[in-house]
Amino acid sequence: MGSDFQQLQKAEEGLLDAVQIASLVTAKLGSGETEGLEELCSRFLDNIQESQVALVQLATKFAEPLPDENSSYTAELEVEAVRHKLQGAEAQLWHLQQTQRELHMSQREPNQELQQQHGLGQQDLHNVQDAGFEEV
Repeated sequence: MGSDFQQLQKAEEGLLDAVQIASLVTAKLGSGETEGLEELCSRFLDNIQESQVALVQLATKFAEPLPDENSSYTAELEVEAVRHKLQGAEAQLWHLQQTQRELHMSQREPNQELQQQHGLGQQDLHNVQDAGFEEV
């Protein structure tokens, strides 16, 4: 029948003709003219059908993976994307740990001050805090 490229070109031409026919039909309908509509609609359907058959034949012909589809390029991109996400997650974890340390340190400082000011031991400090007493 011809090369694959020629079949593809013919299908493309058929689709372009169908679009032009649809434009003509729309213009005729808009102006109220009905003469020749049946023939134009028939040509439109024929062009669409022929193009569809050609495209389906080409699609089934190339249903097997192409040689370059077996390359690792896609997999490498996916791995790189996951690696980037992992780095972001690790950075967030590090910041959360830093914030946790800072929060822990800021909570320890008032407790240490209270112990030093009042000469309290760790158990005494817990008892004072549990009783609801605060530093004055």
